[in-house]
Amino acid sequence: MKIIGGLVLLLGLLITLVGVGGAAANLLFPPEQVNCKIAEERFQTAKAAVEKYEQAKGTPGESAAKAAADSSLESSKLYSESCGRTKDSMRNYGFIFLGVAVVGFVISLIGIGAIALGFHKKKA
Repeated sequence: MKIIGGLVLLLGLLITLVGVGGAAANLLFPPEQVNCKIAEERFQTAKAAVEKYEQAKGTPGESAAKAAADSSLESSKLYSESCGRTKDSMRNYGFIFLGVAVVGFVISLIGIGAIALGFHKKKA
């Protein structure tokens, strides 16, 4: 029982280490999110297009400037939503890793219990 308990304890500690390490890495070193950079670029483009539209009001180019501004705003909105979904996914991965750490901790406690039972078991 002591050997099995020791193996279960080691397995639990390994799983806990992976879970805590994954959660910490996700928090401290978030992956580079290309779509968030693109979203920022599209936002700046949309902002410039809206300014051009404001300047073009009352001129013959107003309708073209409005179409360009609407298109830029829609593109910016889509990339911003994509960036938000990516950030939510990364946050969910962090919670998944924390869950793995908790499961590993519980397995470690079971291993400790098995080792304790092995030491207290009466020999016949």
